[in-house]
Amino acid sequence: MRESNETMIRTLYAQFPPQPTVSQTSYTIPSSDGTPFAVIRFSPNHDNQRSPALLHFHGGGHCANSVSLFTRAISELAALTGIHIFSVDYRLAPEHPFPAAIEDGYAALTWLSSNAASLGIDASHIAIMGESSGGGLAAGTALLARDRGFAPALKKMVLVYPMLDDRSITQNPGWDKDNSTVRFLSMCWEAYVGEDKAGDPAADVSCYAAPGRAESLEGLPDAYVEVGELDHFKDECERFAERLGDGGGRGGSLKAEIEIAIIEVGWAFLKRS
Repeated sequence: MRESNETMIRTLYAQFPPQPTVSQTSYTIPSSDGTPFAVIRFSPNHDNQRSPALLHFHGGGHCANSVSLFTRAISELAALTGIHIFSVDYRLAPEHPFPAAIEDGYAALTWLSSNAASLGIDASHIAIMGESSGGGLAAGTALLARDRGFAPALKKMVLVYPMLDDRSITQNPGWDKDNSTVRFLSMCWEAYVGEDKAGDPAADVSCYAAPGRAESLEGLPDAYVEVGELDHFKDECERFAERLGDGGGRGGSLKAEIEIAIIEVGWAFLKRS
């Protein structure tokens, strides 16, 4: 499963052109349990001091892929926006089930904030982003940051077709259980949170693993949620965005934008006007 998924991703993202104006630097940092993991920085070539930063999580169902497969796409995003992007090479299930990846994400966030001065980053302007399962990790990390009192608070949350709720594999009437994608997602959730818990509404699944289960979204940063009209995650993304828009943010006035459409080019929404 992992090999076939990574082959597909490698082929897809090889179509992105190289970005000679974006440099890459790898940092090795410890997670909460001391396990080392990598954070890769994608830096557009400019001399801005105290630049905004984006903490990024790649997709792969919690079970596959690495930052190396997405370097061209991330480099293009850095070139388009002029923002320094730090992409987390988090640990994968089933070898490392929840909470390994989310603890890696939070460790990366605190490292980025604590070292902002030496990295040339403005700690008050850190956003978080992810696509697919990486979107779920971004949302989960934002929830964890809220609950652990992380400061300065995250500035923005960008979720691109995020994988947010394990209950979709059993409760979404539009999901064909014999569909290969649905089977893949079921295996991913089982590997990440446990075969005995995944999809069970009564199971004790942490909201940091499945942010769609969070009782409250209050205190999260302003958000942008993007999902395809035909995407398997459409319903759970729409529910999550609606909850965000119901006043879940700081001061009870969170702004949540959601795009439900078939788009020609992903990630271009971050291009500066």
